[in-house]
Formats: sequence, C-alpha cells, structure tokens
Amino acid sequence: MDRRLLSAPRPSTRTLSAATLCFAAALGLASLLAWHTLVGRPPVVGCGGKADCGTVTSTHWAYWGPVPVILPAAALYLTVLGGLCVLASLRAARHFRREQAVWVGLAMLSLVALGAAGWFVAVQALLLGRYCPFCLATHLCASLGGLLVLRLAAENIPAGGRRWWSLPVAVAAGVLTLIVGGQFVLPSVKPSISAPIGPTALPASIQSVALPARDFVLVDGRVHLDATAYPVLAGSSAPTHVVAVLFDYTCEACRTSHALLIAAVARRSPECALVLVPTPLDPACNPAVERLRPEHANACLYARYALAVWKAAPEKFATYDAWLMAGGSQPPPIDEARRQAELLVGADAFRRILAASEVDQALHHAGKIYQTLEAGEIPKLVLPHAVLSGSFGLSQRLDQVLQEQLGPGTSAIW
Repeated sequence: MDRRLLSAPRPSTRTLSAATLCFAAALGLASLLAWHTLVGRPPVVGCGGKADCGTVTSTHWAYWGPVPVILPAAALYLTVLGGLCVLASLRAARHFRREQAVWVGLAMLSLVALGAAGWFVAVQALLLGRYCPFCLATHLCASLGGLLVLRLAAENIPAGGRRWWSLPVAVAAGVLTLIVGGQFVLPSVKPSISAPIGPTALPASIQSVALPARDFVLVDGRVHLDATAYPVLAGSSAPTHVVAVLFDYTCEACRTSHALLIAAVARRSPECALVLVPTPLDPACNPAVERLRPEHANACLYARYALAVWKAAPEKFATYDAWLMAGGSQPPPIDEARRQAELLVGADAFRRILAASEVDQALHHAGKIYQTLEAGEIPKLVLPHAVLSGSFGLSQRLDQVLQEQLGPGTSAIW
C-alpha cells in the first residue's frame, strides 16, 4: 500500500460533522424552496414583509430551461451528504485509496456549490434588486459546508495526490459555465401566453395624459394625490373633476372592473379624469398588507413596471396598461411584462426610472392611501366624497355613482 496514503491525516470529526450539518440544512431549505416553486405557495415563514421569495423564484433566473434550479441544487446537496456518509464507512474499514477518490469527488461538488451560490446571490443583487431570504440562507449553508469540505479535502489528499485537484477544478468550471450560460441562452420556462403588445383599447374620448403639478383632494380631504405621481386617463389636460382607483394588476376583481371603470369615465369626458393608483397586495411594497397570497406574486413588480412606463413615456402608458389587463384573470408572465415595457419606452430609460426613487415613493404613498381608507378589499374607487370598494358591478351602477358624485353642483376638486 502507498505509504503516502497510510500517512494521510485523518479528518477532524468535529469539522466533518459541521460540514454534514451545513449541507443537511441546505438540503432542508432547498426542499422547502422546491415545494414553493412547484406548488406555487410561499414558505410558511420568512417570505412576508420585505422578503421577496415569490418574486425571485418566479423569474426565469430561477430556472435552467424547463428545470427549476433548486431541484439540481437539492440533488447536489444530497449527493454531498451521501459522500460524507460513505467517507465514514471507508474510514472505519480503512480503505484509504477509495477515501481519497471520494474526497476528490466531494471537492468537485463543493466547488460547484460555492460557484453557484456566488452566481445566484449576484443575480439577486445585481439583476433583480430583490432578495429571497430562504434562497440566501440555502446558499450560506451550502457555502459554509463547501468551504469546510474543501479544507478537509486539502488536508486528506496526500501531497503526491494533489495533481488530482486539476480534475475537480476543471469539472466544476465546466458545470458553472453551463449553469450561467444556459440561463442566458435557454428560453424561459414560462412561455408567452399573451398577444404581442398592440394599440390601446381605450375609448376614443380619453387617453393617457400628463397633467400639470396639482393636488387632487378626494374623500372630503382624506386623500391627497399628486397629479404627476400616477397615470391619468382623461379627455383633456384640464378636467373639471377627478376620481381615482386603487388597484392591483394581479387582483382578479380589479381586472374585471378595469375596463368598466374606464368606459364609465370616458362617458363623462372631457370633464372627468381617472387617476390610476397601483396598490399591490404584497407586503414587500405595501406595509398595510400582512401576508403575500400566491395569486399576488410579483404584484410589486407589475406596479413598478407600469409606473416606470408612465414616468418614462406618459403617452404610452395606456397601451401598456391595456396590454397588462388583457388576457383573463392573471397578467402576463413577469419577464414578458418587463420585456414589453423596455420595448415601449427603451431599455435604458426604463432601467433608469426603475433605479430612481420616484416609483418606490409612489408605491409607498399608494400604500398609505390604502391604509387611510382602512385597507381591505380592492379595487377602491376613490370619489370626491366617498369610496366604493370591491367589484363595481354593472356599468349602470358606475354611471349612477359618478352622477351622484360629479353631477351639477359638485365643485371642482383641485
């Protein structure tokens, strides 16, 4: 037997146990994330408040082609755990040469785990600007476990066997190249289900317009809206009356009522204007919401994209809004929504607006208005002297409400 193998140091039991615990934790977290991705529900804890698990795991960066990346990650962690268990049995049987081969394999898997963790953390920080705490915790556990395994491998592969390091390094580099390159080259897992963006379906009597800076006062002074902060649909740049609607692009009742409300306001054009106030039912950008429901995943992003289009090119907002609201009870996939926004206003302008503070300030103020109006059901039609919540029903009802609120004798509200 090779004396170098007999003289190889034995791995520290404490360090080996720590590495095993780290990968076991990573496997447990990865299993929870896999359940979240496949079933479509958020984890029990950790994805409320400012956490954005739903947003991160819904983008195409969470997939490699048709496969959620968390599935091969979980398989990798399970394989490492299996290798660590094999090591224990080889140590007991004193099969040193086989043990060295296992260390080489574990070093390769650990390098892949470390590289993948670095890549996916960079995606969240640099490309998405959103963070998933469960994802970050998974990467942290896997990275700590990988560093411990690499330390043990360096100690237990004899000096003469260090030529074996070229193999795990080369294989790990190849695997990481496939992972990163595939995310750029392979198509998104979520195919397009919506028609290409086309002309707006707005009534001819109104359009999206940018109004001069003024203060809209609604609900007898309880609500104040900046005319420049939110999209406005109107028949002129100087409407006599203004109403507003708090809505969410992922809210089915909002989507059902949207066209009815626009049509009702159009019938009162040019005296009446409609202010669209995106109000996501997502605690990540609306503190008045306590828990994210699965159907409202990405609500903050849809709202941010729509507001960014408005800020970049007000005249194109109505087209984008109509496209987002078309196609049934759910909006188009979030990646497609971003692509269409960039096509409409230009990628550079879109990204510049998103990076500025105006969009987040508008969402923050929308959340405060939602809280002022006692939160609860949306859409909320905000009128000069009242608030109408929930589905608006028939168009005749809307006409009646608008007549009561904006009819003869109602003073201008700015």
